Amino acid sequence: MDERLHCIVPGRPTAYARARHSGRHHWKPKKHEQWERLAVAHMRAAARDSQVETPLGGPVAVKVVAVHPRPKRTPKSAPLGRLRRRTATNDLDNVVKLALDAAVKAGWLVDDREVFVIHAERWHAAVSEGPSVRVTAWRLDDAT
Repeated sequence: MDERLHCIVPGRPTAYARARHSGRHHWKPKKHEQWERLAVAHMRAAARDSQVETPLGGPVAVKVVAVHPRPKRTPKSAPLGRLRRRTATNDLDNVVKLALDAAVKAGWLVDDREVFVIHAERWHAAVSEGPSVRVTAWRLDDAT
């Protein structure tokens, strides 16, 4: 039995945005909140469909793959598969941060302090692929 939780959140990867404030009022940008709600819904569905007991306890490893839209300026001679992302509109660590917060809210993790290993990648989508964020989480063995 596979002991990994896996989820694909469709749509453009979104970075963690710091809260804005005006006097006593604090809020997060709408784009941040919308992506987080979508991610939590997809992660909860993935947890229900899997046989993995949640929340994952103890030391945890997480892999986050941010697949950005393929640029319109990509030459026709470029490979049809995924391309390495050359320019960044958002920091990869902030994409990971938002994915981890969504995993906590979805019940995958008790707290993101339990994450001991993070593997993160950023790509441009393949020709037949849309933008998404792929999140995989699993317990680490004591021997690891």
